[in-house]
Amino acid sequence: MFCPNDDAFGPVSDCRGFDFTVKFEAYFLSVIPSSVLILLGLGRVFYLATKPSALTASTLWFYAVKLLICVALIVVDATALGMSPNKTIRVAAAVGLVSSVVVAALSHYEHWKTRRSAILLPLYLFATVLCDIVRVRTFALAGYTHSSYFGALCAGLAIRLVMNVTENISKAWLIKEKLSPEETASFASRLVFGWMIPLLIRGARTQLSIETLGPISDDFDSLRTWAKASRQWTRFRSKSKNPLLLTLLFSFPSALLAPILPTILFSLAQMAQPVAIHSAISFLASYSTPTPLPAAYGWALGFAFLLIYAISGIADGWYMLESNRASAVLRGFLIEAIYRKSLACHVEVAKDMGSGKSGNMMSVETEKIVARMTSLYQPLSILVLSVLGFYQLYRQIGASFVATLIGCLILMGGTPLLSRDVGAAQAEWTASTEARQKLTASILRNIVPGRLMAYTDAFYRMIHGARERELEAYGRFWHRTSRMLVLASWGAEFLSLVTIGTYAVVTIVDSSAPPFTTARLFTVVAIVNLIGMPITELGESFAYIIQAWVSLKRVETFLLAEDKPTLSNTETSTSAEKDPNGDKAHLDDDSRTIFTNASFGHAGTTFLHDLTTTIPPNTLTIVIGSVGCGKSTLLHAALGEVTLLTGALHLPRTGNTAYCSQDPWLPTSSSIRTTILFVSSYDAGWYTTVVRALALDRDFAEMKAGDATMTSQLSGGQRARVALARAVYSRADRYLLDDVFSALDAGTEEWVWGALFDRESGLLRGKTVVLATHGIHRVEKADFVIMLSNGRIVEQGTDLLERDGPTRELVRNFVSHRNELGTDQANTLDDAEAEKATSDEADEEMAEDLLQIDESKRETVGWSTYGFYFGLVGWFRALLYLTLGAVSTLIPLAINIYQDSWTSSFVDNHGLLVRYFGGYVAFEAVALFAAILFVYYATGVAMPHGARGVHAELAPLTVIEAAGVGKILNRFNSDLNIIDVGLPTAIMGVTQIGIAMFGSLIVITVTTPWIGLLIFGIVVTFSVVQYFYTKTSAQLRRLDLGSRTPLYTLLADTVDADGLRTLRAFKTEEHFTNLNSTRIQASQKPFFLVKAGQRWFVGQIKMSVAVINAALIYFAVALRHNTSTGLFAVALIQATSLTERLNWFFTTWVDVEMCIVAAERIKEFVDWAPEEASSSPPSGKGSNPEKQGKIPLWPAQGGIVFDSVVARYRPDLPPALDELSFQIRAGERVGIVGRTGSGKSTLLATLFRKINVDEGRILVDGTDISGIPLNMLRSGMTLIPQDPVLLEISVRDNLDIEGKHSDEEIWNALELSSMKTIVDQLPSKLDEVVSGSSRFSRGQKQLLALARALLRRKPFNCRATSSIDVETDHAIQRTLRSSFGSATIITIAHRISTVRDYDRILVLDNGCVVENGSPDSLLEIPGGIFRRLLHGEEEAEVDDL
Repeated sequence: MFCPNDDAFGPVSDCRGFDFTVKFEAYFLSVIPSSVLILLGLGRVFYLATKPSALTASTLWFYAVKLLICVALIVVDATALGMSPNKTIRVAAAVGLVSSVVVAALSHYEHWKTRRSAILLPLYLFATVLCDIVRVRTFALAGYTHSSYFGALCAGLAIRLVMNVTENISKAWLIKEKLSPEETASFASRLVFGWMIPLLIRGARTQLSIETLGPISDDFDSLRTWAKASRQWTRFRSKSKNPLLLTLLFSFPSALLAPILPTILFSLAQMAQPVAIHSAISFLASYSTPTPLPAAYGWALGFAFLLIYAISGIADGWYMLESNRASAVLRGFLIEAIYRKSLACHVEVAKDMGSGKSGNMMSVETEKIVARMTSLYQPLSILVLSVLGFYQLYRQIGASFVATLIGCLILMGGTPLLSRDVGAAQAEWTASTEARQKLTASILRNIVPGRLMAYTDAFYRMIHGARERELEAYGRFWHRTSRMLVLASWGAEFLSLVTIGTYAVVTIVDSSAPPFTTARLFTVVAIVNLIGMPITELGESFAYIIQAWVSLKRVETFLLAEDKPTLSNTETSTSAEKDPNGDKAHLDDDSRTIFTNASFGHAGTTFLHDLTTTIPPNTLTIVIGSVGCGKSTLLHAALGEVTLLTGALHLPRTGNTAYCSQDPWLPTSSSIRTTILFVSSYDAGWYTTVVRALALDRDFAEMKAGDATMTSQLSGGQRARVALARAVYSRADRYLLDDVFSALDAGTEEWVWGALFDRESGLLRGKTVVLATHGIHRVEKADFVIMLSNGRIVEQGTDLLERDGPTRELVRNFVSHRNELGTDQANTLDDAEAEKATSDEADEEMAEDLLQIDESKRETVGWSTYGFYFGLVGWFRALLYLTLGAVSTLIPLAINIYQDSWTSSFVDNHGLLVRYFGGYVAFEAVALFAAILFVYYATGVAMPHGARGVHAELAPLTVIEAAGVGKILNRFNSDLNIIDVGLPTAIMGVTQIGIAMFGSLIVITVTTPWIGLLIFGIVVTFSVVQYFYTKTSAQLRRLDLGSRTPLYTLLADTVDADGLRTLRAFKTEEHFTNLNSTRIQASQKPFFLVKAGQRWFVGQIKMSVAVINAALIYFAVALRHNTSTGLFAVALIQATSLTERLNWFFTTWVDVEMCIVAAERIKEFVDWAPEEASSSPPSGKGSNPEKQGKIPLWPAQGGIVFDSVVARYRPDLPPALDELSFQIRAGERVGIVGRTGSGKSTLLATLFRKINVDEGRILVDGTDISGIPLNMLRSGMTLIPQDPVLLEISVRDNLDIEGKHSDEEIWNALELSSMKTIVDQLPSKLDEVVSGSSRFSRGQKQLLALARALLRRKPFNCRATSSIDVETDHAIQRTLRSSFGSATIITIAHRISTVRDYDRILVLDNGCVVENGSPDSLLEIPGGIFRRLLHGEEEAEVDDL
């Protein structure tokens, strides 16, 4: 029978125990949910009706089953309407019938039109099942079990239960395409991340790879995100102060708004906890009174706890899923945008960026933005929790809640006050990080010659200094951030102190105020914790948001940087116009490059002045001039890469262009064949022709891997020919070649020149070719000549050699200079193997080994890695850190126990207020002090020591060239950033939370010992699950970190100035954009799956905590007569916090496991890295000068003896030096000449002990160099390599890398090297950064290298030169003669004139000395090699010159 008040809303029934009224249930549990579904469902139906079918497989039988179920639901609800016992139930049944029709329509359209069901239908079905269970219980208690309506109600419940299953079946088997499991997962599977289980199982059993991860959602496709956002970026970039923020908001509203609903649901579930806590404590306390509550009430509370915590866990998982999806969407767009901008930016912007800054932009800044997505929704959660929390506080303590409100305002006001300078500190830290990364990148690029020049110690000191400056900024940032961390740690305790203290005083002043019972106290504590936790965490979140904002603005600044020049004032010629050379303009102007009074420059500096010329089509144009005159800049201008200041420039609008830079640009980690093909398809015949024309077929025959050899293993001459082969293979219409022959020996140059420019058979005949060169002997081959001086055209034409002028004068000086040296010819000689071809086989093998470390592992991280990290922190510091963490964490638990004792006494005796309240205040003061001590020690001592120690271990890896710049930079960028920030903060979190969780479990177990068995079982289960999960997560994390390397490498290649010009000249932007997008897509997979797997694990934890909380209530109800209310209240508070503590413990532990992978990757490098001494041969071949008491300054004179030296690059190869013997006297100047492969560079390699000597010995000043410490050997000699060692630092630091000389000495060296005037004209003079805004040509960089050698002034010098004009080379020879008078000089000659006046010439062939003597004596040998090399081109040139 119904109760008297069942016709009222109640909501509590009068006659049925613990039940609602019928009317309340009819409207709130039936009408309202059904009405919401009808309104939203109809809109969803109309939306889906216009969509195409999403299914591609035959599914009629499954659809028929679902349709029958829907029909059955409609029939049952119609029956219920007809059998309704009264009007109230009839209204509910009528609305329910309409909702059933809408459910059927939704089921139909969701089945056919979507890949996965939307949230609406599954959520409604789940909610109505819960509501119908309550209604069925009510009718059963009322005695209506035999009525027809009750049968229809039960049948409807059963059908909805079945529909919960059918509507949550994945559609993957209904779709032929291979889609992401997440994309086809059901709503229930998405909530609990069930779709991750197959991957987790597979990862625990097998090794994962990017390919086996499968596809991911199309929403993460960077091309799709770019297509959406690029339009908004164009819209806002010039109209707003924050264009990037607005672009993200307007481009991805659904992704950014999706976390809001689960955030609200999670907040509501959180705030239901204090209500349940108060009810549970009151229930147990009632058994200390004469009128205890019924046991059924307690059992129902247990179910309520289970439901509340389950909803909280599901909502949190849903929220994290949506926020992680938003992170992946934004990440894809930002990386895509950064790379596209790098392809479009001005070359000067690219120079300023450098590989370090650009890599930091993509790795660190982007990751900071997307990692803080969860912090963005914190204010919404705070708002919901605050409103509901203050209302509940008002119900508990009345107007005293105002004190809590004031406390919250103080905390919220203190957050921005304490964080006011965090943004500036973050910017300073980021800038110092970029400076360190740029320096590291430039050192890595120059490490091969740097090692030979014994600069490794200096490099280490420079990197160490940059790291120390970074750590100083790091310390200042954490010093400011730690204030907010302390606030976050103690904020909840502060609010409890304010709230409890205020109400305690109120109970004394106002005797009518409700007493501060245990139930009231701990309910207030629970509410304050729920309010205070997010408010105090807001401080930490605010710091993270500031970091993200600073990073967002830095990315925005780059995206707004200057683009490639647009020629808005380009002249469009007509057929009636005269061209600048005086000829009638042709109808084919679209194929010509025309300069008309054109001046070019950037940032207020003019590089080229008033150029007026036309590049004739289908001819060879040669550009000549001295070093720094603007030849390269002219080519760049012809590419449209230099800003046009005045005048007009007409660029060809038809055909394509190929460009070769002065320093050959070859993609990192690319094979020779891939580099030559570039973006062209493979044509076997043409490929063979090009390879033969560039004389590469001979090189391929000698290489172990042939044309599959990586470009990083090539010599300078080989790199130049591969770059030229790429240009020729492209079959372009125009070729802009910047001094491409400077690195080739005489024979190779002549072969290549003939193969390309022969009038009858040259591959480039009939093409438009512009060649900038120092090879004056090639001028007579040109169809058109342009001569530059100081950025101006001083002469141009086709007959410059036939008339008096600067060009003819230059040729006269050239011939005169040769005649002074006694020869009629200046010729190019060596192939640039001076430093790059000296890579020994050990380095190659190390590179191969390195390719396989880190990504290939799949086991969990070993404890040795933790030992590695904590050893660097310091074991004593780690132990002290752990102790401080334990103290600061356990004090709040002690406070809870103290509060129970206080309230029990306070109820009985108000006179104890002062004593207990004073003790409470003392406890809180100690808690504050402990929090301050722990946070400041962690951030100010432990973290910096760990960061410093890891870098100290990693920095020596800069001496390893074989590892590849990309891999090592990834360690210095992404991995080091994780160790600096991610790993220590994760360890801090797991320390605090782990200790707090341990204390909570002890209290819960002491209160209800039987629950200890349940907790033990759950902990054991989760330890196993955690181990199983970590094996997969560690693999995913490795794949995540490893998949970033290709992105960083590609970006580093792109922002290289020569690379950027090359890519744009070949018009390959689209190809490289697609390549980048493909790599982003591969990187997105592990990035998202790492987070998804983590949320799966956390979801299991939350459900387990829900079980623990429900079990605690059930045990308390079962033992209600023997359980202490006070201890139960403390245990319940701890159990409530156990949710978050277990969640954060395992979350942070997983974070630690993921972050420690970065330490493991660095440890692998450290363990793998060979010692420098490995380059030394076995001992016993000579004496150690140090043991013999020799002075450290070595060598004293510089005499050299090669005694039957045999050396080879690999044991399976023939000797590169075969019984090589010769002697060089101290102070003698010796030139080393010979064709490619003759052994010149191998000689240098053995002298610098880059490769070992198999037989024989090398003596310097009578001492066998095998017994000399390697650094001492190399520091005693000076190497001037073909490619100068110039870092991204100031001119001063580049010249004086070891920091031993004054500015006066540096200026003197610059004057002697003919660079003083140029450096003096720089804006910052000696402080000018070499690889930034400064514009040093390659020849000028060689002169800077000469200035460095002048500062070192060693008694023994080795030199290899190229890319400088004859006059500059003549000046260098004068400097060498005057400034290195008594020094021994060995020159790997690039011009015969360079060594023509030397004391002696060594001619090598097949690793042996075949000619040895003075230049004059060698020229007298009939048919001699030196004579043939000298006169190889004489017949073709002398007459014309």
